Amino acid sequence: MFCTNGPTGLGALRAIRDCGLRTPEDIAFVTVDELTVHDLFYPSITTVVQPAHEIGGRAAEILLDRIESSSASDSVSVRLHAVLKVGQSSRRL
Repeated sequence: MFCTNGPTGLGALRAIRDCGLRTPEDIAFVTVDELTVHDLFYPSITTVVQPAHEIGGRAAEILLDRIESSSASDSVSVRLHAVLKVGQSSRRL
């Protein structure tokens, strides 16, 4: 199971538990964004960690540039590197 954010991931983990399933024995689990309570989970959760601080900084820079130049029509693409932290929730058995 792949969840696109932390809150969805927490809900999915609850549903997996409520159905009597286990990770990774019954279902592999990965989420985007580290869960703020990741240290409470066993097995450890596999996460795609996005550079939140850098995302905010780049967004602020782009906004300030647009304010200064009064040019809101140009689109901007920014690619930042995410990190895959492989935990036990997605391991092969």
